[in-house]
Amino acid sequence: MKKKIFGIGIVLMLFMTTTLSFASMNNNPPVIEEAHYDATSNTVWCTPIDDDGDQCRVGVDWDSDTGSVDFWSQYRDSGVEHSIYPVPAGCHEFSVIVQDDNGAESEWFAIKSKTKQFSFESILFDFLEKHSNWFPILRYLLEI
Repeated sequence: MKKKIFGIGIVLMLFMTTTLSFASMNNNPPVIEEAHYDATSNTVWCTPIDDDGDQCRVGVDWDSDTGSVDFWSQYRDSGVEHSIYPVPAGCHEFSVIVQDDNGAESEWFAIKSKTKQFSFESILFDFLEKHSNWFPILRYLLEI
């Protein structure tokens, strides 16, 4: 009788271990649906989505040395927008990452600079980037 109970106990333990391992193997990483900086409120906004329905938190890298989270938000339900404020002074470019409560992480998401330096070169490069099909015409006109 003791051998039978012991055998059943081992089978249950193996089943539970396999079930837990299988569940963690099927944990999909969350994705960042939207992230942006609002200069008016000096706030970073991020909306994580987790297909598994796990709660998520948002990590921010203030100095853009991607791979190093400087601040984590609290866990919230998937699809709920996170607000992180205030953005520290001197931060011009930053990245966010999302982690679910099972440890799966999204890819890093870079947020554009909150302050833009204006110069002739930056204006010209922005224009050429947006209108690259005009370059041959400009080249001809400027005889470059």
